[in-house]
Amino acid sequence: MAMIPITQYAAMHGKAAVVTRQLACRGGLRTARKQSRDWMVDSDEPYPDHCQRMSEVPTGEGMDGLDAQQRRHELKIA
Repeated sequence: MAMIPITQYAAMHGKAAVVTRQLACRGGLRTARKQSRDWMVDSDEPYPDHCQRMSEVPTGEGMDGLDAQQRRHELKIA
């Protein structure tokens, strides 16, 4: 468990330091700790992937035969 600066952690994972710092501020990194003005993170912590895959996005099954206006109406009701 080696604590490293967040800039080094971001570089290891190919991410921007500012985005990784924001993630740490919001509690997205479990091991992130602020030491004076610098953020430190455990080097073994995996970078969280919060991107939703297209296959997981709801498709509105059962609405294939409806036009766009009917589909919007059905979604409002649901």
